[in-house]
Amino acid sequence: MNPSAEANRVYDEVTEQFVQKQEWTIETSGSNLLDVMANPYVDQERLYTNDVTEVLSVFDIEAARSALYREIHSVLTSTNGDVNYRHLSLLVDTMTNRGHMVSINRHGINKGPSGEVVLLRTDRHHAAEGGHVLRDG
Repeated sequence: MNPSAEANRVYDEVTEQFVQKQEWTIETSGSNLLDVMANPYVDQERLYTNDVTEVLSVFDIEAARSALYREIHSVLTSTNGDVNYRHLSLLVDTMTNRGHMVSINRHGINKGPSGEVVLLRTDRHHAAEGGHVLRDG
């Protein structure tokens, strides 16, 4: 556990002004999100965990999708790289669209029925050959 104090500017509703306020942050290795959320001294609006599987177990697949996107984006952009939102969204949507987390390897997405990635690759290849892509509906 690594507690630290930071001075932040917060809005005081009584005086209707921004004031300096010392706040404590705690950084831990591992977490117990449910117990931390139940603590009345913890600001639940700013509570953060990078454990995507814990987010999935406490909340739902949509929250896990959001956490997964945030974590992958932070890793890929930490080296000053630029990642297109659509590419990353396609990746995390593919990993979460079955209602649970699916890995991107031969045991995960490739083992199931043909998904979006295969469809996109086929459409591009077919269109490059001058063919037409037909869709139902």
